Amino acid sequence: CGKAKQDFQTAGVPLRKGQWTMEEINLLQDNVNNYVATHPGTSASDLIFSADRMKRKGFYLQAAEGIRRPLNNVYTFAKRHYAPALKTGRYSAEEEDQLLALYEKFGARWTKIGAIMNRAPEPLCMKYRALVDKRRVLKDTEEVKSHWAAEEAELLTSVVRSITGIESGPVTKSLNWETVARRMPGRTAVQCRRHWFRVLAVQGEKVDWGTSERITMIRAICECRILDGEIPWSDLRAKHWPDTPVTVLRNQWHDIRRHVPGHFNLTLAEVLSQLLTDG
Repeated sequence: CGKAKQDFQTAGVPLRKGQWTMEEINLLQDNVNNYVATHPGTSASDLIFSADRMKRKGFYLQAAEGIRRPLNNVYTFAKRHYAPALKTGRYSAEEEDQLLALYEKFGARWTKIGAIMNRAPEPLCMKYRALVDKRRVLKDTEEVKSHWAAEEAELLTSVVRSITGIESGPVTKSLNWETVARRMPGRTAVQCRRHWFRVLAVQGEKVDWGTSERITMIRAICECRILDGEIPWSDLRAKHWPDTPVTVLRNQWHDIRRHVPGHFNLTLAEVLSQLLTDG
């Protein structure tokens, strides 16, 4: 690519961009046909859409010969010009299953998958992501309840305490929530983690957040001298609230901060300044 571009620049010939002329298209087709004729067992479609890098080595240099354009422009145009009549529109249930199966087999090799399914690679990639998200949501909707019964909450507490070996007080050890979920029928790891930190941990280790505690938190954050960015909650917890989970501290800060008008458009330093001014 660099050599071809340099050759044109050395000769004082400017590189073209924009719409291709018929002369350029005919030259591209002649170059491709000449390459295929001198490389038995190849075809334009195979070289452009499915051949690996070693098999098509030198192909695009010959295809671009005499064409006053950057090689990447020749590459892009060739893919459009030689593209077969690709299928578009809605996917059938069989195609969705085929797409998932092909991804399982080939991974993110979208050009190869596109050649098999006769669809463009980029829409296939987007469709795959949409399918994965859709099936994940359906799984959660069908298999998992949203409301936590008292018996479930008790079981979750028992499982967490059993795994960590901490019988009472805050759970400071990191947990593999997939392991927890395997002992919680009908619950995912994400649900277990959220219910523990947002409900059970808060109930068990709640601080009486009166005015003095709120002021203490504001001043403690000020002492960190952070203009903006993430607050070092672990450090603050160790110094001021050793028995309070970080999640509780973070939630309390969000509750304090929301009293500042337009806080979401302010830096941390500006929010703190406003809180201290309001007293």
